[in-house]
Amino acid sequence: DTGRRDPQLLQGLPEGLDNDELQRRAKDAKLGIRSGTLFSSQGGLREHIRLCFVFYEEKEIEEGVLRLKKCAIES
Repeated sequence: DTGRRDPQLLQGLPEGLDNDELQRRAKDAKLGIRSGTLFSSQGGLREHIRLCFVFYEEKEIEEGVLRLKKCAIES
């Protein structure tokens, strides 16, 4: 174990959660997420989002995850 963490995560979305709506709500909450389709050479990963947290401290990541959860619940 090097103690390093991966600065990004490709996260699957629960069934029925609209990716586009989640992105709009996340943007309003000042969160940056990207559709998984941007990271698929064949246009797949529609039910995924990419989170990148290389520039953030653990406390900021925790806060962001809680805000994203709220966005997902409201979608």
